[in-house]
Amino acid sequence: MRRRIFRLRAAGVLLLCLPLFACGIEDYILLEQIPESSVSRTDKSAVIRLPSMPAAGYFSNFVIYYRIYLSDSLQSGPISSAQLGTINPTLLSDYNAIEPYTRSDDTTSVTAVISQFTGRNYYPLESIDSGGNNVIDRDIMYNASSAEELRIEFSLSYINNVYPGFEAPLLSRAANVRLMHRSTGNGTFTIMPSGDRRFLSDSELLATTPSATVNRDVVRASTMPAHYIYAALYILAEGINDDLVPIYSRPTFIGVFLLD
Repeated sequence: MRRRIFRLRAAGVLLLCLPLFACGIEDYILLEQIPESSVSRTDKSAVIRLPSMPAAGYFSNFVIYYRIYLSDSLQSGPISSAQLGTINPTLLSDYNAIEPYTRSDDTTSVTAVISQFTGRNYYPLESIDSGGNNVIDRDIMYNASSAEELRIEFSLSYINNVYPGFEAPLLSRAANVRLMHRSTGNGTFTIMPSGDRRFLSDSELLATTPSATVNRDVVRASTMPAHYIYAALYILAEGINDDLVPIYSRPTFIGVFLLD
């Protein structure tokens, strides 16, 4: 599904153009947003009811953007917006900056949403199969004509019981199960711990100072030693319009989760 938002190029254009359809009107295509009510959270997981999207149309897939926050504060239970500043002041700042884009009744233009994510070092979630291919879009995030549930699981005890052999946070949708992997920004920075892109709490990740070339997807709370690692996630739909330009839905906040 999609909805179109029509805007006039300049004030008074109605007085200058007759008939109206001959005037210059910009046609903005906005893909359907996943409602906030479609996301259910616990302290270690989220279940997202994905909307049914037409097989033919502008939609191509869903994408999850994430950022990792280091903290010296342990917050238990499902994390609310009131706890974000305690975890990491940058987390609260990022949340407040992105929040207007998540509101369906807000007038903030969705065309700038990706620049909001990239400008704050949020990156698309990746998942790698045994052949080294990114399989999230193909097997997990592409939607056919029927709605389905996407589960994000961070609890290692749950994963060990239900999905033996995975032993790290994962995505599951129907019969498809994939480990979540951090991004390298298309090779623009490296990941520490070296060779391990899984969403796991790790002493080397905690000790590494994020920079433009190392762990750019990570931010510290302060210069104080960090003891805990959190991940914040958003989901949105993306596609291509008739001019082959990427288009998006408004993002939906999935939540903030403490890594095991």
